[in-house]
Amino acid sequence: PPTDFDDAYMALRYAHHLLDGNGVAWNPGEPWVYGMTSRLHFLWVLLLRAAFPSLGPAAVLRAASGGMAVALLVAMPLALTLFGRPRRYGLAFWSALVIPAIGFSEAFRFHAASGMDTLLGALTNLFVVVATLRLSQGPTPGRVWAAVAAGSVAVLARPENALPALLCPLLALWF
Repeated sequence: PPTDFDDAYMALRYAHHLLDGNGVAWNPGEPWVYGMTSRLHFLWVLLLRAAFPSLGPAAVLRAASGGMAVALLVAMPLALTLFGRPRRYGLAFWSALVIPAIGFSEAFRFHAASGMDTLLGALTNLFVVVATLRLSQGPTPGRVWAAVAAGSVAVLARPENALPALLCPLLALWF
């Protein structure tokens, strides 16, 4: 069924107008404005809309959130393989644990089909956690910059991600 989140359609409306040459405007012919929460989600929707112009609006939005759901279900077992304990557990173990536990949960399925940017926010927060764990293995300039980059991308995904983006690396350096 179509997604019923009007916020999800905002990104699609802006993307549609930009692709039609009207800029990032709420209505064609009006000044450019930006009223979305997630710049990164807007870019993702814009890319999907440009790549698949024949898809209907709800399908584009479901593809946007569904794509992030798949990416999160792939990235989480990979992160656990790198940093999970005990180290003998590999990708197959973490995949067998994570995918059913998270992927089949009602909340995850809801967000995967909502068209919203919530799972993109979760994915970018996972990048913050991975960068923080690398930083905690010993700070180097490269690891600090990786944490800064992960935090910046997380904030572009969801502004409230600023809290983990700032606190995780600071706590890693403190401890």
